[in-house]
Amino acid sequence: MKTALQFIVLSFTALVFLSGSGVQSAHASEDPIRVAALLDLSGHYSQFGLETKQAMELGLSETKKIDVRFFDTKGDLKTAEQKLNEVIQQGGYTVVVTLASWISNGLAAKIKSNHLLQMAVGSAVFDHADQKNCVRFTGDVGREIQYLTNYLQSYNKVAVMYFNNDYGISWNNALKSTLGSKLVKSIAYTDTDVDFTHPLNEVKAVHPDALALISTREAVQIAKQASKIRIQSRMFGTRPTLTAPLLAEPTARGLMFSYPDLNETLPIFASFKRKYGYRMSAFGAEGYDLIKSLDRFCRHGKKNKVLFANYQNRTYDGALGRITFNENAQADYDYTICVLQNGTWGKMKR
Repeated sequence: MKTALQFIVLSFTALVFLSGSGVQSAHASEDPIRVAALLDLSGHYSQFGLETKQAMELGLSETKKIDVRFFDTKGDLKTAEQKLNEVIQQGGYTVVVTLASWISNGLAAKIKSNHLLQMAVGSAVFDHADQKNCVRFTGDVGREIQYLTNYLQSYNKVAVMYFNNDYGISWNNALKSTLGSKLVKSIAYTDTDVDFTHPLNEVKAVHPDALALISTREAVQIAKQASKIRIQSRMFGTRPTLTAPLLAEPTARGLMFSYPDLNETLPIFASFKRKYGYRMSAFGAEGYDLIKSLDRFCRHGKKNKVLFANYQNRTYDGALGRITFNENAQADYDYTICVLQNGTWGKMKR
């Protein structure tokens, strides 16, 4: 009888132990993926970083499987490196989100060497795709340029003003290659410049039919100052040229720019407008699709290499439209040409 009682007690104890272990394992498997988002939240490109953050937060409200902490890079590579060091020292992260081409490129090697998965937004120029450690949600500059040059080719003389960083230099080189002798003037500037009188006078001197601005919020000052000295060229821009101040600037009306063909029928666009009071752009779309796709693909594993593999050669329908990720997990999707009109933007009809 005593032996039987001991057997029952031992069996019950083992059952409790095993059940407890099962619960702990289940909880461990349900731990959220920890993500460090390195965004410009207060620097020159803060409009894009803040919108990306807002859209990511809306995506996070729809899942419990992802935990994101935001870090402010101020749009500066050295600051971004410092923030990445903090992330590495803290430990426990699986994914690092980077914004801006120069930051995504500058941090790629260190992110990989520390066994973290990189996810890049707002990064049309990325030189480390062959490392197979970065899921990029920004379409490549080479893809976007096809849409813009279809319009620029119809002009005999084109001038370009571009900010002197990875993004601007790549665009300028691509336009030189595509437009050939039609590109009559190319001028670089720093993205903190505010007086563009001298370069604009250089542009005016060659009498271009079109002026392409590879720029961001400084495009407002360029448009104003170009109007003041009576430059009559048709103005064009690219994805980051679109900013809230530009939408409000009368002299920028009619500016045309290449842009992702967003799927604005999705509820996220109306939700974003209700919550934040303005229309979500491509930067918000990238941030939202990052969270939603990660939420879906993490079901197959949460290790960084597994997550990367889940994006390879896959398609995802999101705010950016239908995204096709290649073998290096680099996104591709359709673009269109938009035009600024009446304080907003719309697609051009050809």
